[in-house]
Amino acid sequence: MHHVGQFYAGIPGAISRAAVLSGIPAPLATELLRHPSKDRFGECRHAASARVKRRLRAELASGSSSKTMLRKLSEIFSQCLSMPVRLMRYLYGARWITMKVYIANFGRQNYEWPICRERGTVATMNAVDAQKYWAANDREGYVSNRMANDTTAAGKKPTKATASRWFNLMTTVAETAGDVWVHKDGDLLWWTTSHGDTPFFETKKEPIERGREVVVCHKPCEPWSNKSKKGVPLRWNELHPKAKDFLSTEATLQSLSPLYRDYTLALIAGDDLSQWHDTPLWAKRSEHAKKGYAPVKYGSQADKIAYQRAAELFEAADAAERMARTVVATTNSANGQTVERVVKKKDLGFPSAAALQDHIIEIMGAQEYCCELTGLPLELDEVNGDPAMFASLDRIDSSRHYEPGNLQVVCRFANFWKGASDDMEFRRLIEVIRSSVSI
Repeated sequence: MHHVGQFYAGIPGAISRAAVLSGIPAPLATELLRHPSKDRFGECRHAASARVKRRLRAELASGSSSKTMLRKLSEIFSQCLSMPVRLMRYLYGARWITMKVYIANFGRQNYEWPICRERGTVATMNAVDAQKYWAANDREGYVSNRMANDTTAAGKKPTKATASRWFNLMTTVAETAGDVWVHKDGDLLWWTTSHGDTPFFETKKEPIERGREVVVCHKPCEPWSNKSKKGVPLRWNELHPKAKDFLSTEATLQSLSPLYRDYTLALIAGDDLSQWHDTPLWAKRSEHAKKGYAPVKYGSQADKIAYQRAAELFEAADAAERMARTVVATTNSANGQTVERVVKKKDLGFPSAAALQDHIIEIMGAQEYCCELTGLPLELDEVNGDPAMFASLDRIDSSRHYEPGNLQVVCRFANFWKGASDDMEFRRLIEVIRSSVSI
């Protein structure tokens, strides 16, 4: 059973597009489906169906010049509203099923946030010299341009995967419709729902130290709110400690997993959250918070993880060298796999664990703390986080050594799945999965 807010949140953009094609005013179509009087899925289906039929009959009786299209849409609604999934698929695929919740920042140091809040928009930006590649849908040209001319927030040259994610950012903002966007500002949590309206673009000079000339893409949305739908202020210091782990991000944009998405929608709706709070994982996180544990997502936490991974690798090499050369050493590697191979110091292209640690820190900064293979955020909270998402050191070419130019940081599960397979082939398969399902 889906709450009305969750079920209907993804509809407005699709209805707007369908309405334009059918000749029905978009506000009318949106209003028909966004404001049923019942709370539960079956009740919304009945209420929405009745309202659609009633309003469409009124339109037909008024002598509208688009009677043919109205009749057609009326038939579609009357048939499909009895099975909402079919309606959604007719309008815009199964988008409502994969409606997203984004945790977002708006420009470095969030310089565009006050404008977004005032206008009722979400936004992202490209450097002027990069925008032409995005406008031409030239991903390769964009990636090459950004790798040569831009840096990450950590001051590092972006990797190819990072630059590719930057290309996706403006596409995400320009095409969002019916998605929920969340932004943390001080002690308040703000949220909005994106419209299906056309985005608009404007050129400006960034009001921060680097002062680039940028093209900003603004996408219209509902007015930003810092209260739940029941009028309760969404204060950061009143949130569950586990919710704080995913309701803010140091990255530009983060799409929540289905579990966290559903929690966020329930939080915004003002619903009971005990089904999450009562689980062992959330209870454990709450207990850690009472003891004063507060994970740092970046900075010192990344330094700590880099130190651990470097130390693990060098310790494994020391252990292997102490064994007879005819004995295969079984060691626990940094990615959690049991590896049947001898790890020798001559395989390590670094003079010390400290040198490898510095290199890992640099890689993570260049990747913006995302998995290089999947683009998913790395889990840097190794106390309460998901072990499958922990940062893992991977050799791009498994036949080569642990050396500069052959290392990337990935999620533990991705490292396990990739194993010794070809890096480019594994990336191709990830893209096949990504293009086949919305993730």
